[in-house]
Formats: sequence, structure tokens, C-alpha cells
Amino acid sequence: MASGCRRKVSPLASDLKFSGKQVGRQLIAGFYSAEGEGWRWTKHRFAVVLAVPPNTRTTGANLQVRLYIPDEQVERLGPMTLIADVNDTELSPETFRKGGSHIYSRVIPARLLDEPVLPIVFTFDKSVQPSNSDGRELAAVISEVSLEPRGGLKG
Repeated sequence: MASGCRRKVSPLASDLKFSGKQVGRQLIAGFYSAEGEGWRWTKHRFAVVLAVPPNTRTTGANLQVRLYIPDEQVERLGPMTLIADVNDTELSPETFRKGGSHIYSRVIPARLLDEPVLPIVFTFDKSVQPSNSDGRELAAVISEVSLEPRGGLKG
């Protein structure tokens, strides 16, 4: 096959900014279409695949999820808890008692980073169920999911 017939595919990212054009192929399940300036609503269960950055196989990595939960949602449902699952290992949960912008941040041990890509499944304990006005199940708004070498936490 001639080299001109091959389609160039960019590598997977370890930092998924949802405003990026290629982000869709790393969203495995549980996301709705992009809205606004690069954010997406999720269902109560959603999943991504991230590239494992170099050097993390010995030091471990920091996982960060930038999310937003509307005040009205927490008032309606009560506190919402998020858990991440990496290679059948559950990371510690975090409970969001107030609406607003949050960062879910967890350390992923090096022993879980032995492959070049890492699927991560996230689960909220509750979500707003579909209604006549909005047929979607809504948990949170996500704008970024990243995996960085230990010591490289974002602010």
C-alpha cells in the first residue's frame, strides 16, 4: 500500500482537555456531546482512556478530574460521591457536599501503570434521572481529566 494512503493518527493524550478536537476518541462511555467552551455532562458512570506518561511506571502518577456540580443538583440529591476504578483497583472516594467547581485528585501507584494506556472508570453514587424537559441522566460536568508523573500536580 502506498504511504500516501495511510491516515495519520495522533497519539493518545495523558491530559484530556475537553476543548481539544481529538478528545472524543479517548472517551469510552458515559459522556454527552461537548457544550460551551469545552465541557461535557456525564452519566453517573463514565470512562476514559489515557496515555501513561513516561517515568510513571516507577514513580506512580497523579490523576486529576476537573468537574463542576451545579448547586441545585446537590440541593436536590444531597452529597455526591465519586469513585475511580483503575485496573480493578478502586481509588478512594471523594464526597462533594457543595455545588461548584472541584478537583478529584488521587495517586495511582506505579504497579497499576504497566501498560502504555490506562482505562479509568468513574462512578458517581447518584445522578439526576432523565425527565420530560431533559432526557439525559446527569451527574457532573467534566472539563479535563489528566494523568501526570508524581510531583507534577496542577494547581
